Amino acid sequence: MDNFLQAQFLDNTVSAWITALGGVILAIAALKLTRQFALASLKRFSAKTKTTLDNFLIRIVERSVLPALYFIAIYTGLQYLSLPQKATHIFNVAILLICTFYAIRLINSIVQYLILSMLKHQDNGDLKQRQAKGLLVIIKVIIWLFGIVFLLDNFGYNVSPLSQVLG
Repeated sequence: MDNFLQAQFLDNTVSAWITALGGVILAIAALKLTRQFALASLKRFSAKTKTTLDNFLIRIVERSVLPALYFIAIYTGLQYLSLPQKATHIFNVAILLICTFYAIRLINSIVQYLILSMLKHQDNGDLKQRQAKGLLVIIKVIIWLFGIVFLLDNFGYNVSPLSQVLG
């Protein structure tokens, strides 16, 4: 059995492959259980409340946090393996892109929720919310531009001139 675990497959031992795969499977199972039980009970609780904040937080966790955690679990499992430098670079770029995407999505959701909930409690709140939708598009574009600049900076490009233009 020890010979089998020490056998090489794609420059890694079978033991390393089992560790990596086991870690990914355990992490994904934990995330699925969290989604199934914890989020389900939070949804039942939030259905009984009158506030929208708890519904918003649950939606954020479902749409941005959990998907990012799935990718992070896979990425972390791959760290147990000795991969070629090019493959490691590809995985690093992929996780950076994915995490940036979900972070921007999270920030956009928070900004939209804050602005719309603030306007909702003012006079003519419904009218102001409809008018704010156009402003929100502009804000979302600006947030995406900052995200792109962040990515370019992490990829090694000189973004000093861009950051001066964007403020």
